[in-house]
Amino acid sequence: MNTTDYKGLRHELGAFRHHVSSFFSRITVKKEGRATGWGFGSDTVNVLSEFTETQEEERAMAARTYLRERFDAGLAWITGPREYGGAGLTPDHDAVYREVERAFELPDKDYTVVGTEILAPVLLSHGTEKAKISYLPAIHRGEQLVCQLFSEPDAGSDLAAVVTSALFDGTDWRVTGTKVWSSGASQADLGVILARTDSEVPRHRGLTMFLVDMHQEGIEVRPIRQMTGGSSFYEVWLDDVCIPGWHILGARETGWSVALEMLLLERAALGADRLPIGDYLARLLATAQQFGRIDSPQVRARLIDVLIKSRLLELTNGRLTTLSVDGIPGPEMAMLKLLLTQSLLAISEAASLLVGPRLVADSGAWGTYAWSQFVLGTPGMRIGGGTDEILKNLLAERVLNLPREPTSSVS
Repeated sequence: MNTTDYKGLRHELGAFRHHVSSFFSRITVKKEGRATGWGFGSDTVNVLSEFTETQEEERAMAARTYLRERFDAGLAWITGPREYGGAGLTPDHDAVYREVERAFELPDKDYTVVGTEILAPVLLSHGTEKAKISYLPAIHRGEQLVCQLFSEPDAGSDLAAVVTSALFDGTDWRVTGTKVWSSGASQADLGVILARTDSEVPRHRGLTMFLVDMHQEGIEVRPIRQMTGGSSFYEVWLDDVCIPGWHILGARETGWSVALEMLLLERAALGADRLPIGDYLARLLATAQQFGRIDSPQVRARLIDVLIKSRLLELTNGRLTTLSVDGIPGPEMAMLKLLLTQSLLAISEAASLLVGPRLVADSGAWGTYAWSQFVLGTPGMRIGGGTDEILKNLLAERVLNLPREPTSSVS
């Protein structure tokens, strides 16, 4: 890039930054100036959001409204093709948008991330033309909230063991089975489901990925009660559910490769700005000061550990986001998920050290027992999106090119 081109790009990005800032200033307020010290605001602190059914509906509606406003302003899917609802801009524009977005109070992405950041790139690459036209603009307008239907009671980390079946009747597919650990399923309009279409071939080669209308007959969504007391995930039962042929993602029996792409995108989404790590650290510092333990060498070591891990997560995220090819990240994105869970574990250990017995006995004191939700929720983050052990194997085999572990799998 010559000097003239560089100056032109800087000017263009500067104007774009102003446009984005003006948009957010019209619809919301900045995060700056929030009181974060001890005793200010709600003391709720958790990893997995837990809400009543009414609250879920309200939050989903807020997310839909935000996406619609963003779409109408021409700021949805910054790098996406214009013909499918995108803005048709560059990754540099996307980086500017995300930087500005982080400074404002907005609905959380729990209800939208699967559609806008995980399904959309895969649908663009592997969907039928009818599906792309029907769903990509609708997803980015907030008209179609999406959930993943991957894991099953006997197929979690070993995802290729799914037994949910999809039988072709000559025109449509008939799907029957059970999916578990699906977040956002109660509010979803569209599901992405991995099903077995051929049981006579090695299991990785007998899978196909589909889109499924979550509002049709034959689908039942049930909450899963967690040890935290709430329900952040759902079990989904499908009984002879009809899926049109144009809802297929990729070719028949290529579901495994499509699933791998989606898992890479999921790990990138989990690691990138998924949780307010900085806010957690600020809460820990306030807690240490409140309890007069800020000068304790043990406490300071724990806090520094949190700071180091969160900084590593931030820097690695910035580096890896430049390595995506055609919007699909590579296997190195597993590092983001690992760094996220390591950060959460460090925060849990620091909170447990600071709060002590108050973590398990609710005295009513602000900012003490509330940490129990975070500590109990952290193990779930080390499982969802691929366990730590699975991700380490992935990095070893597909990034470092180390020999695969011996396996007895017939695949």
